Amino acid sequence: MYLTTVYWKREAAQAAYYCYFLARHRLNNSAGTDQVQKVVLSYLKKDNLYCRINAFKALCIFGSPDVLTEALTEIGKESGAQLHEKIITEALMTYKGDAGELIERFWAKFDQFPIHIQRAILDYIRFKSGNYHERMEEILRDTDRNKELRFSAIRYFGKYPDPAVQDILLDFVKNRDPVQWEYAAISASSLAGYPGEKTVEALLDAMHSPNWYIRYNASASLEGLGLSYEGMLRILAGDDRYAREMLSYRMESKRLENQEREVVKPVETREEKAADNADAPDNGKAAVGI
Repeated sequence: MYLTTVYWKREAAQAAYYCYFLARHRLNNSAGTDQVQKVVLSYLKKDNLYCRINAFKALCIFGSPDVLTEALTEIGKESGAQLHEKIITEALMTYKGDAGELIERFWAKFDQFPIHIQRAILDYIRFKSGNYHERMEEILRDTDRNKELRFSAIRYFGKYPDPAVQDILLDFVKNRDPVQWEYAAISASSLAGYPGEKTVEALLDAMHSPNWYIRYNASASLEGLGLSYEGMLRILAGDDRYAREMLSYRMESKRLENQEREVVKPVETREEKAADNADAPDNGKAAVGI
């Protein structure tokens, strides 16, 4: 506690290093931990990106759900250096406590957070639990919600398939409005977890989209559903340049991936070759070095 107050008064770089130390050497559960959390929480008020990042990472290691909720509130304020949502999610993933309890704290104040904090929370939930279908479906169906949050909900149902939302994902994929292409592209990827004739038909139709990302995700999902690229080429190619180019690209990428996986026998060095020759039985012929 003493060091925590000392470094709070130091310049931002030293405060940042101290928070890094706290994150690396997790505090034991002791009487002083609550007080340390509160002081480290105030480190988030410093207008220094690295200090804010390290302070938040430290709190994720030993902080309570209530303190982490306060931390996200502070991070979400417009004042101070802003933390990217991916940094926030990655830090939350280090939390060692009850993830369900932490998530419930976040849900309780979800609408009070700015959009980038909400997005980070939804990503954290997707990585940690499949127990929030109802709330995610509400976000997915809410057309007034920020599109980034709805994208997060689509990804959630890609990881945790739910028949209740399949038709919504299919409608997104079938929508040819170029303004809505992100919905179609992300849904095409998520539909890999929804086998069935309706899904295959929708993804095959998406292969004719002029948008590269929609075609790429659709082809990847079709492969995941058991269709070969050669089979798709026979079904789709014809005179459709978009489908033909994407399938050719995917097949070539697959070929290169397979080549990279091949085990290449290491080249024997001169010394290794000489050692092998020395151990070999004398057959009357001189050993030839490399």
